[in-house]
Formats: sequence, structure tokens, C-alpha cells
Amino acid sequence: MNPTFKTGDILHFAPYNEKKVCVGDVIVFLSPNKNHKIVHRVISIDQTGIRTRGDGNKKNDDWILENDDIIGQVFYVQKKRVKLPVYGGIIGRIYAISIKPLREVKRFIWPLLKPFC
Repeated sequence: MNPTFKTGDILHFAPYNEKKVCVGDVIVFLSPNKNHKIVHRVISIDQTGIRTRGDGNKKNDDWILENDDIIGQVFYVQKKRVKLPVYGGIIGRIYAISIKPLREVKRFIWPLLKPFC
């Protein structure tokens, strides 16, 4: 989920319980082979299931999830001593759409500005 999360960040999540999973939510779920947890954003929900993708990935995940596969929704990320909200739903969708172009701009502009820093 880089650039949203970095190595060393602490994620705070809670089970959905009766709450509905929404497109844009950042969720925790078990990998298809059930040997580790994955944190990705919900990209679409339809009658076949829930599709996900990491914010730094270019293509959707190969698997389709069901509600029972989801452990919970990420609400906060702790970066060192700062605790920041992780938005889901419509705000999460907007963030996921905007992060890629911003990353590309940073990739091209940073080398130009680096000599001045």
C-alpha cells in the first residue's frame, strides 16, 4: 500500500460487524492461501464479490473476496508518534485516484528540485 503506508507504520483496524463494506475502504484480509494478512483498498463490489488493489499497484488483485474473508477495516495509521485517519468510502476513492498522478509528478519534479534543497 505504499505510498499510503510505509514500512514501520502501525495500522489500527476494527472488524466490520454489521457495517457494510464500501468501495474505497482500506481492508485487512487473509491472502488466498491463508498464510498472511494483506492490506488493500476495495476497488469494486458486485454480485461476484469484492475486488481489491494496493494503492501502489497498477492492476487489480487476481482474487475475488467475500465478506467472510475480510478481517476488518483500517481506520488509523500511526507514523512514528503521529496518528492519522485512513479514509474509506468516497473520500478513500478520491485519494486512491489522486495518489498515482501525484506520485508521477513527484517522480519528475523531485530530481529537478533536489539540487536546491
